[in-house]
Amino acid sequence: MSVLESISTINSLVRTLLILAVVGGAGMLSFEIYQSMHEREAEQEELKEAQTRRKAAEEELQTASKQLASVQANLKRQTAQIDELKSEAREQELRYRRLDTAMRLLKVDRRAARLTVIKQEKDEESDSIVSEIEFVEIDDRGEAVAKTQRRFVIKGELVYIDSWIVKFDDKYVEQSDLHRSTSLVLFKRIFGDKQRPVDGFALDQEGVAPRVYRRDDQSNELETKIFEDFWSVANDNEKQRALGIRAAHGTADYIKVEPEKSYRVEIRASGDVTIVPDDTPPPNRAPSG
Repeated sequence: MSVLESISTINSLVRTLLILAVVGGAGMLSFEIYQSMHEREAEQEELKEAQTRRKAAEEELQTASKQLASVQANLKRQTAQIDELKSEAREQELRYRRLDTAMRLLKVDRRAARLTVIKQEKDEESDSIVSEIEFVEIDDRGEAVAKTQRRFVIKGELVYIDSWIVKFDDKYVEQSDLHRSTSLVLFKRIFGDKQRPVDGFALDQEGVAPRVYRRDDQSNELETKIFEDFWSVANDNEKQRALGIRAAHGTADYIKVEPEKSYRVEIRASGDVTIVPDDTPPPNRAPSG
């Protein structure tokens, strides 16, 4: 082999190696580029998935926020409804208590006095029955209010009790007003059917509230205004409205009495006066017979 042939062979080999190197480098570069592009696509896919998940989470958060706002609004409405129902219940309870108090007061009898016939005999001179009466003011327990017991000789079998009655407006009864929740009755006088009323015997003191109604030894201002000038109040609508009075007038209740018998004079909160037989013997008095 000549030198030229050897050089040609070497050149051919070098070219071949260069071509292989270039082809191999190009292949490696292509692989690197492909791998890089693949990794970028994977990253973009992951980014898209992350964005999708974030969007879904945001939508879920918005939905949850809307639901929470709706629940809070419903809770607020329900709380307002509960408060309203509680307020209505309190008002109904208050109305019920007032009505219950009013009904109870209207049905309660206040035992105001006991009337006892000590003896009864015929007066030959006047040819009429004369009754010796014992009159005792009593409290709710039936005990005497005054220390002294008063006795009167009444002409006739019919015994009259002349009274002044003060009735207050219904709203004061419903409200259980301290001074107006019950009617007031002042016993003016006692007399028989065979004598003139003006000749009867005085019972309660005029101008002063009856002792049985007092909460202490003194009359309150309302009672004083009423009883110190009763007929002026009874004839003046403006005064009655100012004092909360529904009616103020006199009344005379009577019963035919029998010897050695007791009677209770009862007063309801409405102002009705009744006289009924009392089968319970008075204190310190033995039953007859």
